Amino acid sequence: MLLRGTMIGDLWLVADHDALAEFPEILHSGRPVVFFDEVEHLRGKTTAELQAIGLVKTIYPTGRVVQ
Repeated sequence: MLLRGTMIGDLWLVADHDALAEFPEILHSGRPVVFFDEVEHLRGKTTAELQAIGLVKTIYPTGRVVQ
C-alpha cells in the first residue's frame, strides 16, 4: 500500500487531495494537514512561524503553504 497519509505528532502528512477524498477521517480529525509538496516551503521556518502555520492549518486544514 502506498503511503497516502500518516499522522506525525499533531499533524497529518498527506500525498495529495486524493488522500483526503480516500480517507475523510483525516479532515474530521481536526489536525492540520501538510501536503508532501509543501514540506520544502516549511524548511528554514522558525518555530514561531511553524506554530502560526499550524494554527492557520487547524482552522483551514486544506489551506496551502506557498512561501
